[in-house]
Amino acid sequence: MIKFSVITVLVCTVFISASAQQKVKTIEEQRQAEGNTKQTARFGESNIKCYYEFTRSGASSSSRRDTLVLETGPEKSRFYDPSRQYRDSMVRASMNIPNTETIKSISVFRSENGKDLSTMQGTVSSRADEGESYQIFKDLNTGKIKVVDYTSVNGKSFEYEDQVGPMDWKIQQIPDTIINSYSCKQARLNFRGREYTTWFSPEVPINDGPWKFMGLPGLIVKVEDSLQLFSFSLIGLEQTKIPVPIQIPAGSIKCSRADFEKMKAKQPSGMQVNFSFGNLILAEFPGEINYVPMELK
Repeated sequence: MIKFSVITVLVCTVFISASAQQKVKTIEEQRQAEGNTKQTARFGESNIKCYYEFTRSGASSSSRRDTLVLETGPEKSRFYDPSRQYRDSMVRASMNIPNTETIKSISVFRSENGKDLSTMQGTVSSRADEGESYQIFKDLNTGKIKVVDYTSVNGKSFEYEDQVGPMDWKIQQIPDTIINSYSCKQARLNFRGREYTTWFSPEVPINDGPWKFMGLPGLIVKVEDSLQLFSFSLIGLEQTKIPVPIQIPAGSIKCSRADFEKMKAKQPSGMQVNFSFGNLILAEFPGEINYVPMELK
């Protein structure tokens, strides 16, 4: 039986964006917003939800802390940022005006023009440096991964397949560590240019974890890289009463991981949209973002 610790009381706070302090709707409502803009296909189902605090360190302008969700089942899982998914779906929906006859004018401002719409009533926006835009779908049996992501919030999404398993974990022969009331073993991994230290708990018999990590004999409770640039820490765990379908967006542009990373490095800082009195204004946030990838090769 899966052990549920006292950290589950933190679940009620996971939909507060640390960067924007914005209240975000439930996963079910967020999925409805996604369904209004994209077709989806069934990938699998989950019966456990794991909530992770993700910390990305760096320069003061790029450091942040977000809550990400792992929906995992016996064979498949999905890892994503519900706050970012909801914000971006709202921007895409605001750009999709059903009756184009109501549009009197369209204004487009690139980032170099520095247009800020935040003071205009009805503006929706999403910054590229706030939250994680990817959705990671894992096949826990084969180690195959499908990543759906985008480089801006203009509605264009990309998809690439990735084979990461089996990961070359090195389980350390040291005494167990108690993390968030779970008894954890330590493992280390060299993965695509970064060294990671991981703590996993056999008390939770799930061979899954945050991001692309999987394949350990227990749920990953914490993982961080050697430079302490990236850190995932379990803050809540919830078992659903009935299996929840894992839906994967359809219609994304197929590409390779290498090609997508090139596009990601050149992405704009985010998008703002305002539509009022027939005037549609699209404006990128001014400036550039400092994109630091987790995968270096």
